[in-house]
Amino acid sequence: MINNRVVKGGFKTSALLMLALTGCQTVHTKPSAPIERVPDAQPAIFIGKAPTVDDLQSYHWQLSGVNAYPNSTNPPPSEQLKPQIDNHKVTLDFTQNRISYSVGCNQLSSGYRLQGDKLQASTNAVTTLMGCGSLQQSETWLAQQMQSQSQLSMMIMSWQTHAMLQQDLADGTALIWDGILKPEVKYGKGETIFLEVKPNWQYCDNVTDRKCLQVRDINYDTQGLKTAVGQWYILDAHIINYRHDESAQRVLRLTRYRTPPTDTKGYGSLYQLDSVIETKTLAK
Repeated sequence: MINNRVVKGGFKTSALLMLALTGCQTVHTKPSAPIERVPDAQPAIFIGKAPTVDDLQSYHWQLSGVNAYPNSTNPPPSEQLKPQIDNHKVTLDFTQNRISYSVGCNQLSSGYRLQGDKLQASTNAVTTLMGCGSLQQSETWLAQQMQSQSQLSMMIMSWQTHAMLQQDLADGTALIWDGILKPEVKYGKGETIFLEVKPNWQYCDNVTDRKCLQVRDINYDTQGLKTAVGQWYILDAHIINYRHDESAQRVLRLTRYRTPPTDTKGYGSLYQLDSVIETKTLAK
């Protein structure tokens, strides 16, 4: 369970948590005008608490900034890492027993131990085997950092739907993670459905220029055989974690969550991709 907490220090926006420490280099997520350094300025203070495992696994974490001291023994590859941060590609997730993370290429995963505010991931991480090209240096750097002991401090805000996590690493680098409450925590258990998706977009309506996916429902029996195929219709909803490919027709396994009127205009649905179970590449 996540409880309401009072945070001291009067932080009104998450931007205050992104202030660079004196004498350190910051990888910013958005370009900003140069700021003249103030001599003897005091570093910003992240006022949080030691998170529990339940806290950590309730949120999907996206890296929003890196504070690295000039004398850091393992500085971040800023040129390659910054675009991934800007595009919310650097992610972190916890389950009860495992931690997984990515810079937008391979997914790395390992066991971990949380004792108080100390996080220690095991060094025998498993990974997918995609070639990462220019992202390889960033991936190696993140893996090295995640496998060293770190100290965690967490703040929960915005009616518990958002949180921030500061991860202080062994070499003095600090990672700032933005947390978004996971749908299964916010809405409860979802239902598994299967949708076939056409490659071509369609306009959602006759008024706006918004584009939607064309989908139809697929039913399977317990042996995995198709038992029913529905009619094509327009899906006017976002699918979390799904990237559409206009060169292929796909069957998606999704989790559908019922969303309350406070989140949508009337009751609606939120969709999250579990896996792509079938792909038909179209002839060129």
